[in-house]
Amino acid sequence: MEDLINLKQVGTLENYIHNFDILWNKVGIGEKQALVIFLGGLELEIKSTVKMFEPKDLRQAYNLARLRANTLAHS
Repeated sequence: MEDLINLKQVGTLENYIHNFDILWNKVGIGEKQALVIFLGGLELEIKSTVKMFEPKDLRQAYNLARLRANTLAHS
């Protein structure tokens, strides 16, 4: 659980999502709690946009984060 909480996006978004999924599956907490932890680990520029849309589940948060990361990469 500690590793999941301390996980931060320092590289690519896809790498963060991959590592997050691995740790989340090991811990076995509910999706709502995992969503809060996932958002907390995102880079600030991505996090603020994703939170604005109030994602209801991790799938939606992942997709919103990907959209924002792609937008940042092309600006």
